[in-house]
Amino acid sequence: MAITADGSADRVALHIADNGPGIAADDLSKIFDKFVKARGEGSRGDGGHGTGLGLAITKGIMDAHGGSITAESPVGGRGVRFTMTFPRGEKPA
Repeated sequence: MAITADGSADRVALHIADNGPGIAADDLSKIFDKFVKARGEGSRGDGGHGTGLGLAITKGIMDAHGGSITAESPVGGRGVRFTMTFPRGEKPA
């Protein structure tokens, strides 16, 4: 797992990447929806445990704070990279 950050005058981005099985291309567009559980390209077949709410909750928090979250997973590759982008607030006087 790797965590990196970068920014500009108006935003800060936090990148979280892993080297797990990745997320199938068909599932990437749905992973932030409630109750969706994507199967990885090398799915562990977890037997349906969990409810698939974590990423939907995270997206809701990011939206509420004027930010965003995205996910990328290379086709046929390994790993997922999530990017959370936060707007920079005004600096205190």
